[in-house]
Amino acid sequence: MSSVNMGTSAFDRYRERLNGKPYVCDACGRVDKDGTWSAVTSGGQVVYRRQCPSCGVESVRDYRLQ
Repeated sequence: MSSVNMGTSAFDRYRERLNGKPYVCDACGRVDKDGTWSAVTSGGQVVYRRQCPSCGVESVRDYRLQ
């Protein structure tokens, strides 16, 4: 059995997976290895966001729950 803490929910595990790989900004191409994704939920939707430290463009991953 693995001793790696993968988060408390599927949403936490997905955020950890996003944080585990380098982020490449779609707008300017900068590779950021140090930033993190944030996640918020409204109950019916989960939104992951990350802002490029170079150009300020925000990337969004939006999931609607049914």
